[in-house]
Amino acid sequence: EDGVLIKVNQSNWATPVVAIFKPSGGVRLCGDYSVTLNPELVIDKHPLPTIDELFADMAGGQRFTKLDLSQAYLQLEVREEDRELLTLSTHLGLYTPTRLMYGVAPAVAIKWDNKCEKAWLKVREEMLSNKFLDHYNPNLELRLATDASPVGVGACLSQVYPDGIEKPLQYASRSLTKTQRNYTQMDREAYGIIF
Repeated sequence: EDGVLIKVNQSNWATPVVAIFKPSGGVRLCGDYSVTLNPELVIDKHPLPTIDELFADMAGGQRFTKLDLSQAYLQLEVREEDRELLTLSTHLGLYTPTRLMYGVAPAVAIKWDNKCEKAWLKVREEMLSNKFLDHYNPNLELRLATDASPVGVGACLSQVYPDGIEKPLQYASRSLTKTQRNYTQMDREAYGIIF
């Protein structure tokens, strides 16, 4: 209904669908592109910095924030001529996505252009507003949010105020080893909780 998936009758590509169950009870649809598209792609490798390197870079800073785009991959539109490559095979038939799907290996590689620069300037302006990392309060409820991709895991520890406002305390991320990259998406998501 959001126009993210379009039913098609035929496709030269058909990736098995993988359902990831969210803590909220919802379902995240991913494609197991490791058996179809990913082996055909050139993957740019950009190692994630360690948390110590990140903190060293922030030394002397006065304001800190963290951004997490809701359903980030689904915000990136796929060119019409490339959509067939991402076709998902489900029990209901074939569906071609109009947005980037979870599971595509080099999905995060983008070309920086004027539009990106303007967006970055707007984001930077927001970062300088009142959205800071919070100070720990032992009397507040803690919440851990994690996420995983085919190449890394990340986590955000937040505290929840009585009015329901959630403020981040700490962030962590790391690249997956070659062995960990072979984990199923569900196992990578679970690893995001314990790393």
